Amino acid sequence: MREVIAMVKQLGIPTWFTTLSCAHLRWPELFQILARIQGNDLTDKQVDALSCNERCRILNLNPVVLAKHTRTFFTKVLLVN
Repeated sequence: MREVIAMVKQLGIPTWFTTLSCAHLRWPELFQILARIQGNDLTDKQVDALSCNERCRILNLNPVVLAKHTRTFFTKVLLVN
């Protein structure tokens, strides 16, 4: 207890933070959007059948769309500016 009190006196009151993620690999709608950009239509079953490597490859091939989608998620869904 004394160590914690000493840390607070020396470093100040601790702050709380969290890390948020869009969980891109588990977002089927995102893969359907990216497929549509390529001229393909993926069903939910087809998206579920994609391996982790295939999902990563698709995301890596579309960095701009992914960045815009992530920004929209944070600004519209989480209301973070």
